[in-house]
Amino acid sequence: MPSATEALAESYGPQRNAQARSLWQLLQEGAQQNPDGLALACPQYDAKYLSPPAAATNGYHSNGDSGGHDGFEWSFSQISRHAELLANRLHEYGAHEEGATIVPFLASGPEWALLFWTAAKLNMPIAAVDPKILFSETSRTGVSQIQDSYVKTLRPHIVIVQDDLAAAVFDEACGPSSHTPKLKIIVDAESTLSHPFADERGGWVTLNGIISSIPVSQANGQNGQANGEATPNPEAIARILFTGGSTGDPKGCPHTNSNLTAESDGFNTMRGLTTASRTLIQSPAHHIMANAGALLSWRAGAGVIFPFKGNQFDGGQSIQAIKAYKCTYLPVHHSMSDAIIRHPAFSKEAVESVRYMQIGGALIGSSLAEKYKNAFGVAGDGTSHLEIFPFWGSTEGMYTTACVKGDKLVTDREKSVAAGSEATSSDLLAVGRAYSGGRVKVVDPETGTTMPRGQSDDCVGELHFGGDTVIKQYMGGVSPSSFYTQDGYSWFRTGDQGRMADDGAIFMLGRYKDMIKRGGENIFPQQLEYKLQTICWTKAQIIGIPDIITGEACVAVVDPSKSENFSKLQLQIDVSKHIGSEFVFVNILTLEELGLTEYPVGPGGKVRKPVLKEFVLSYLDKAGKRDQHTNGNVTPKSDTQNEWIDLVKSIWAGLLHIDSSELDEDFRLEHFTDSLTTMRYCFEIERLTSKRLTVADVRECPTIKAQAQLVSGASIETYVAGKSDIDLHQRTGPPTVADVLICKGDESKLREIQEVAKPTLDQHGLTWERDVQECFGATPLWGATVLLPLTRTFNLRFAFEVKGLEYLEIREALTETLKLQPLLVSAGINLNNKLVYLQLRQNDAVLDRVITREREFDSVEAAADYGTHEPFELVAHPPEMLSRFGILPVSSANAADGPVHVIIMSLAHSICDGMTNSVLFTELDAQILQVRAKKAGSQVPHHIPPRFLPYKLFCEMYDSLDKSVSAQTSAAIVASKFRGISAEPGTAWPLFDSDNILSIFATDANRGTETFHGGVNIQRSGRAPGILLLQDTHGVPPSVALKVAFALATMQMTGKTSALFGRGDAARHWPFQDPWVQSHLPNPLLVGGPMVVLAWQRLKIENENVSMLDLFRHVQAEDTELAPHMHVFNSYDAVYEQLPPEDTAFIKETRCFDPKLFFNHVPDVGRFTGADGLKALKLSGFSFFGTGVTPLQVGFDAGDREKCVIAGLVDETKWDDAELEVGGFEETILRTLSEIVKPENWNEAAVRFAKPVGK
Repeated sequence: MPSATEALAESYGPQRNAQARSLWQLLQEGAQQNPDGLALACPQYDAKYLSPPAAATNGYHSNGDSGGHDGFEWSFSQISRHAELLANRLHEYGAHEEGATIVPFLASGPEWALLFWTAAKLNMPIAAVDPKILFSETSRTGVSQIQDSYVKTLRPHIVIVQDDLAAAVFDEACGPSSHTPKLKIIVDAESTLSHPFADERGGWVTLNGIISSIPVSQANGQNGQANGEATPNPEAIARILFTGGSTGDPKGCPHTNSNLTAESDGFNTMRGLTTASRTLIQSPAHHIMANAGALLSWRAGAGVIFPFKGNQFDGGQSIQAIKAYKCTYLPVHHSMSDAIIRHPAFSKEAVESVRYMQIGGALIGSSLAEKYKNAFGVAGDGTSHLEIFPFWGSTEGMYTTACVKGDKLVTDREKSVAAGSEATSSDLLAVGRAYSGGRVKVVDPETGTTMPRGQSDDCVGELHFGGDTVIKQYMGGVSPSSFYTQDGYSWFRTGDQGRMADDGAIFMLGRYKDMIKRGGENIFPQQLEYKLQTICWTKAQIIGIPDIITGEACVAVVDPSKSENFSKLQLQIDVSKHIGSEFVFVNILTLEELGLTEYPVGPGGKVRKPVLKEFVLSYLDKAGKRDQHTNGNVTPKSDTQNEWIDLVKSIWAGLLHIDSSELDEDFRLEHFTDSLTTMRYCFEIERLTSKRLTVADVRECPTIKAQAQLVSGASIETYVAGKSDIDLHQRTGPPTVADVLICKGDESKLREIQEVAKPTLDQHGLTWERDVQECFGATPLWGATVLLPLTRTFNLRFAFEVKGLEYLEIREALTETLKLQPLLVSAGINLNNKLVYLQLRQNDAVLDRVITREREFDSVEAAADYGTHEPFELVAHPPEMLSRFGILPVSSANAADGPVHVIIMSLAHSICDGMTNSVLFTELDAQILQVRAKKAGSQVPHHIPPRFLPYKLFCEMYDSLDKSVSAQTSAAIVASKFRGISAEPGTAWPLFDSDNILSIFATDANRGTETFHGGVNIQRSGRAPGILLLQDTHGVPPSVALKVAFALATMQMTGKTSALFGRGDAARHWPFQDPWVQSHLPNPLLVGGPMVVLAWQRLKIENENVSMLDLFRHVQAEDTELAPHMHVFNSYDAVYEQLPPEDTAFIKETRCFDPKLFFNHVPDVGRFTGADGLKALKLSGFSFFGTGVTPLQVGFDAGDREKCVIAGLVDETKWDDAELEVGGFEETILRTLSEIVKPENWNEAAVRFAKPVGK
């Protein structure tokens, strides 16, 4: 066994040395310890279905050591003896075949128990199957599924059903199947389908008929031929159980003799069941918890009580059974314990005997555990003797983790406080540590690497387990990818999300398959369902449905019969107050509304969420409540305030899924105004009234009445097909001198532009008169791109996989998307070393140059690699088109997926930035979904495209104001931060070998056509523990923490207490406008082009007593002050003019530049690129053809004349490879960042972190 390092989330339980025993041998251990003790009690059993053999009548009813209770009881000697008799009779009949399967479709009861023991005696695997699958409508199980999932998989040798109806359904399911069971048994002694057992005609026989035919000699004690005590094959299958089918068809799990031995070995070592123990089995017999609980108990000689008639749970009958049999051990789902406590017959005296409560199958917190301790096992003096042990396992392996006897229950919060990560914590209890003979680890589901131990979000991953209790494959070899072998050990991928604490304790968080992505946030239904149960006392299942605002939205399906004082409005209020406004449901439905009496469940009793989701979507479609958006103005006919109030009430009622009559005008909405719900509200207001509100507007109006006043006073905006007023008045002819601002009214300047543009237009078969829509100059930063070679113009590449559409259908979606951002259909010309945009009309001739059909590839990976790593293909560069969209067919696609293509987007950075790209990707995704729906003939999703402001507006505003008094004021404010910089002694940057320099400021002689590219590697700084806690506690954003870490790392390398570096700034402000004007202009976030600038940053520690928190706040305040003035960095000349000559000379020579800061503190490539949350598109590749280097810092010191460059992205250099980090500077930054964001260091002196640190 490998030794798991403490740093990694991988743990191994205590080793086992015991040899495997057969199932019969395990059962006989208990029978030999306690032959006359109670083995089985069924207090609600109806005796008519099971009669004793003629000569063995004693012990079937009200007999044993339980005091003559009503119902059915068996001692160990009785159940063992009758299993031997039945086994021998089946052997004589020829129905015995070792390894062949016995399949009872039975509820918990004596028949099931008898067959369990009989199968063990025969060495035949028993496959317990939910009898409801033969009749369940809500699970939508048809006869074909019964045949596929059970008959073909199990090939049953002996089948047992309850009655004639079940027999008929089974026969229909088998149909003309090639497999016919050797023996088919009906439990009901009054069956009309059966014939005498001795009859050789085949068909059905009754269980009573078989028992009655047992010869008197055997009934009186003579042995027969069946032998379950032979030396067992450890890998022989002994028990088959089926998964719950919550996320798909149920899968058979074959448990071997080794698995069952390990399962019961470990449990009885930890828990110590004795012959005096009594186990209450409330789960159905086919469920792993019931099946394992019975085996554990019988092996220990403990009694098993099935309290119900059939599988229908009844809290009152559980209470009766606990009291009558003094039950000590309860394996439960927490909903069972809740139901017992809430039952009218509950009293602490009735359940005082309970000593162990094993809780599995759901998340459980400390509050529930405390509630159970105060209810069960409470002695007369008020002392609780109850020991609770949560555990984690599955049908694939009953016990994977469990709390050892005597372990203190520990919460996620307790562990997090100890680890300094309280912000991510909850009151969820750990589910124990690795089980005896088992192993468990937490794995990154994307990369397969083992995660670190700890309590932060960065330690969360998929739980994998293996060991002696775990199967190695499913029946029939289905879903083979769920199992794998690594370093000689077999593992199972659970699909569960969790993390491992430093001491090996496991915390379960939810199911990846059930995860709902709401607006970029991952919501795990299990956690939300647990909170609803414990906080709101509401039994609900949470389903994610498609949503045009948030991607996915949460719907609650409530079972009112198991919820206290249920009200849809009250539930929404409770959720918003106690759980969070972001969790407010987009719909609340009841089972009754869906036409159900219970949740659809699989054979294992788990709710089948995909099936429930079908019911929800079907209901919403029929009711017209799903995407029920229609265009048109429904402004109240009269302008009375009451009608506006009614409108606002109706919208909020729809968002909260309640009746509007439950809202009054003073109803307070602050608990519901999270950003996404408020965005949805603003969307509805605009859709219905053509009035545009902002999230901030809505949050300032906390009541219905206040929002009605807000809406009634808002102005109406013209809205046509996703265009603003500015878009609607487009000329039909080419731009004239009056339309081209850079001409300044000079006709000769326009002619010069047309002459320079002609070769570019001719090359594409275009003309000025027919094809040019707009002409305007770029800002100085992007104007410099025309000076660079073809492959060094910030060319961004994105590869997206699309399934199910042909080339022309994808082109249609792209064409509609390009209407959103006209700048994408542009060419660029070099006019006196400045970039001038030629925005083109989107006619067929132009689009044929922008959207192209490329050659075929044999895989998505090959197509993506070609599109993202071939610099001279699909290149976007002046005088080429500034964007190219290549559509690459894939030949080896799965036929079931339909045609598969890869779209390669090649975008010059001079027409896009991160803000515009995220909107572009989302819009293309929506258009693909529209085309798919039309192709399928299904309902086309309602979609209103976003509105971009023309980029020309921004560029011409900059050009007009660049020399204005306002621009000079901005330059003066920025320059004030850098005065005196030349007087600071020493170098401002770490030195580096000048032979390894590549800079975008290099001379023309050094600028070849070399290609420098590489995949963008997301930085490890995003995993710095404490960075989000700093934001949550003090409002300091991660970007500020990163800047401070960068500056302090520079100080460590230089020995100074000051740093100067460059950074990128999104600069989403209107250029050179005062705050009042800014507030009355359209939101600059909607500008349809790049606004980013390369800014300077200076940080100096002037006082040794300044704390880290003070330093954070200083940088944050300075960022806020300078934000409106960032556009001076489009051209540094205006700043130079405001500085003393010596400072200007210093800065000109140093030329600091640092775009790498863009790439920090983003959780994944999808979110960094804007490709997060897409449905129809799958990001398959991303690359950046840039300047030859994406540096941390480029510059050289004016005094030493030594060039200084820190780490770059060159060719295939990977930033996460420590060996390729230059001078260790990146590692210094990350180490510094991880230190300064720790809460214990916030009040430490900042100068401490500026001091050099030895290697």
